[in-house]
Amino acid sequence: MKIRRFICAVLMLGAMITTQNASAQLKTSYFMEGSYFRTDLNPALVPTRGYIAISHLSGYTFGGYSNYASDYNFLYERNGEIVDAYSPLVSASEFLSKLPNKCMRNDTYDLNIFKLGFYTLNGTFWNIGSTFRVNYVSSIPKEYFQILKGQDSNSTTVRNMRRNANIYVENFVGRTFQLGDNITIGAKVKFLIGIANNKLNIDTISVQDDSFVIKGDTKIATIFYDSSRYDGDVFPEVLTSSSLSSIMDNVKNFGGAIDIGAEMRLMDDKLKVSAAITDLGFIRWSEDTMKEGRFEQSFKSADALHNISINEDIVDAPRFFTSYTSRLTTNINLAGEFNFLNNHFSVGLLSNTRLLYSAVMTELTASFNVRPTNWFSVTASHTFLNRNTPGIYGAAINIHPRAINLFLGFDYISGNAGDDLGTTLVGLATGEDAYTKANSFNFYMGIGFNFGRPDFLIE
Repeated sequence: MKIRRFICAVLMLGAMITTQNASAQLKTSYFMEGSYFRTDLNPALVPTRGYIAISHLSGYTFGGYSNYASDYNFLYERNGEIVDAYSPLVSASEFLSKLPNKCMRNDTYDLNIFKLGFYTLNGTFWNIGSTFRVNYVSSIPKEYFQILKGQDSNSTTVRNMRRNANIYVENFVGRTFQLGDNITIGAKVKFLIGIANNKLNIDTISVQDDSFVIKGDTKIATIFYDSSRYDGDVFPEVLTSSSLSSIMDNVKNFGGAIDIGAEMRLMDDKLKVSAAITDLGFIRWSEDTMKEGRFEQSFKSADALHNISINEDIVDAPRFFTSYTSRLTTNINLAGEFNFLNNHFSVGLLSNTRLLYSAVMTELTASFNVRPTNWFSVTASHTFLNRNTPGIYGAAINIHPRAINLFLGFDYISGNAGDDLGTTLVGLATGEDAYTKANSFNFYMGIGFNFGRPDFLIE
């Protein structure tokens, strides 16, 4: 038991000091044949060479996905200046009409510890690795923004605000192989080590005696809590690096997940259709690492609600804790690609559906892909749905010769130029009239290392 926890703690601590690279759902890279990011979207899609990805060298990635959080929704031009949506110069109806009834957000940060992919002599592709992952999901009713804006704040009640955050280390092994001549099957099995989780449920925000009253409950689980020391009145102090042995012994939160995918090639490989489910799994949080309870807090003004912070002193804290399970944000990817002119050009369409904590978000991304050689590719994409207006682009370049893999890409770039909207954050920096209608963002860059191109892929 001690040895197992020690190994898990080493992996966890290695992740905490790793501050570079990882891989997320990088939609623009889905049809880029040399990119090893493809494997994270669909384990049946593998790069054309073996690869090794090392922290601090192999890139940096972060992503944010929402159906409401754009400059277009929250920044306005008034009298030649930029003001936010809460300014008295912006009417409540103008601001609120742009928001969905349920405002969803999903932020992801995936930091690579180590990844290795290689082909065996029979053409099977294996990849192994370890990644530090952060996943944050929130669900905010539109009524919350009504209170912030001051519209009918004395009669508006907000119900069912939700927030869920998982921080964990993912260790995986994957295999991809051919099933006949036209089908590729891939799968990853993942062992998860939970570092921290926070589940916050705000049942209501209402007005009582000229104050805004928040009622709800929360669960906090982390390896830095040792609830076995809880005496019923005072929570234990958070474990720190000075108590390294205690942290190692407190690695008690574990889980598992799988990725499965397939690709079928038709019309002499000109048409490819693929599907995948990724991050289908859960983490079990031990009662020895958590605290929970209900809370009730009052705020004198709506301005204080902009950044709700629940006090550490949770009222009505129970004497006994109960272990619980949190699920991961599962992704469903469906895609089709048609290539022409000897595979030097292709067009593709990718559907990405994210199964969030209490809702579903779907986007479509259309791509145009250029592959002039077997070691260079460039892609331009356009993402729509998810309340994104036309003009949300992506771009990526991947250079992957014999020994190196250089990549740079964006999933969301706004192509909208401001008409009567003036300048926004982008415009303030560039001096140009511009704003973004993109509700999401995703950026990735870095250098990996290639080796071992199999004979059946050599043209």
